[in-house]
Amino acid sequence: MEEHTYIVRLRFRPNGPAVTGWWANREVAEAKYTGQIGIHGSRPGVVITLSVQVGGGPEKVLRTWPGDQHQVPPAAAD
Repeated sequence: MEEHTYIVRLRFRPNGPAVTGWWANREVAEAKYTGQIGIHGSRPGVVITLSVQVGGGPEKVLRTWPGDQHQVPPAAAD
């Protein structure tokens, strides 16, 4: 089974510098993602993403704040 790495990335403006965290556990990463929305989600220009990287491959965006335009259902991401 390939290793999954879940990535939460916070940017205070689109395409700006990022604060990034990595977790092996999806539930922990989702809690961090939700927590960052609670702390920073009301700030203008903030972009928060939850991504997965499987086996060192490219990142796949699962959720994006604001709007979750790129949300992928949980089963499709694993």
